[in-house]
Amino acid sequence: MSNEEKKKPSFHIFAVRDSEDGKAYFNRIGTAFPHGDGKGHSLDPWAFPAPGSRLVIREPEERIQELKDKPRDGDNRNGDRRDDKRSREERPPRDTAPRYER
Repeated sequence: MSNEEKKKPSFHIFAVRDSEDGKAYFNRIGTAFPHGDGKGHSLDPWAFPAPGSRLVIREPEERIQELKDKPRDGDNRNGDRRDDKRSREERPPRDTAPRYER
């Protein structure tokens, strides 16, 4: 096993809670790394499951990393901080109501 393979977790640990509407909610609470001899795994939890939840260990999915890398709607990672892309002339006028001073 190469060093690159050892660094990647072979499993993710989830605490799963079932809701009243029948949906299962997965919260990732840790990872599992393979032993050097390939005969076991070391669990690395960073949280404890809530009472009443069950533990599920699953192989990592590539789509999770793809979703993390993909920008969300409204996520402005290109450095342009302005939300309104219209020119100054195209924008509606700002509120011109009188301001009260102290």
